[in-house]
Amino acid sequence: MLAVSHDTLLSAFLAVMFDVVEIDWNDWPKMMEGVFLWFDDKL
Repeated sequence: MLAVSHDTLLSAFLAVMFDVVEIDWNDWPKMMEGVFLWFDDKL
């Protein structure tokens, strides 16, 4: 599954994935920044 987004909720989602307890202003996506996530269920 491939998920592509540029939503500001990505900061919170990625913080949970990487066990980050607190995020600050610098962790939020800037204009037109994005991320794609590749989920592989074969691991």
